[in-house]
Amino acid sequence: MKNYIYATYITLLSALASCTADENPATTENGSRFHQVTIQVSMPGDAAPPTRASATDINRYATAVFADDAYTQPVNVFGTPGVPDASYQETTDGALTMTLDRTKTYYCLFWADNGTGYVLNPALDVITAADGSTITEAFCGKLTIPAATTATYSVTLKRAVAKITLLEKGTMPAGRTLTMTYSQPTAFNLRTETTAGDATEKVVSFTTTEKTGTDAAPVPLYDGDIFILAPIETASLNYITFRCNDEVPVTISNVPLQANRNTNVTGHYTKVNGRTFQVGYDNNWTTLTP
Repeated sequence: MKNYIYATYITLLSALASCTADENPATTENGSRFHQVTIQVSMPGDAAPPTRASATDINRYATAVFADDAYTQPVNVFGTPGVPDASYQETTDGALTMTLDRTKTYYCLFWADNGTGYVLNPALDVITAADGSTITEAFCGKLTIPAATTATYSVTLKRAVAKITLLEKGTMPAGRTLTMTYSQPTAFNLRTETTAGDATEKVVSFTTTEKTGTDAAPVPLYDGDIFILAPIETASLNYITFRCNDEVPVTISNVPLQANRNTNVTGHYTKVNGRTFQVGYDNNWTTLTP
């Protein structure tokens, strides 16, 4: 009888050990169990391929991982203990693999851009526009990975910039110099998803080609993209000043700017037609809305 009980006990221990080994492939010295987690970061559907010929491909994906939802405690998930900045990683395709303690919750911050124009740091707290750089299309996002959950995630980022579109509803002759001046935020707080830092004055100047629009069908006046860092949840208010050649400049105040929204400034940009403007914004990023 004793031999039978002993044999059964050994069989039970072996079964438990086998099950534990399958479910918990790695342990630390203190017994914390780890598993591999993969994440694929991607752009919104209207951003890949780029929405306009002047858009630049996104090729820098930055990720920072923290142990708290205030994003103040970096946690080593990309390296071995003692490796500096192992809570932070950059890739060119948005594909990530990290090792997590299955008993803990993790909090991730994401940023993506074209690899130039922005200064990043391993904390991914405040993203700063490089001195003298032009604001380019950029994206951000967050992800919470609960304890003991699936090991595969897909994350679609959101834009961290607004787009300004100039629409002409009269006739703009060719060969005019149109100058647009506005206040540009120089940083983006990824944790709060709002703009940060001191603003700087930005000037966009270009030579016009002949464009003719109407009240019902205004036409784009500027063929490039004008991006500006902007908060995600609510619009901020800015000013824009326009000057055509040596005409008296016109300033528009309280221009709404919100990330992932297109701000349309519609009107006559030269006194040839009498300068009046209407301002509105919408979420039709790829559609020019009168």
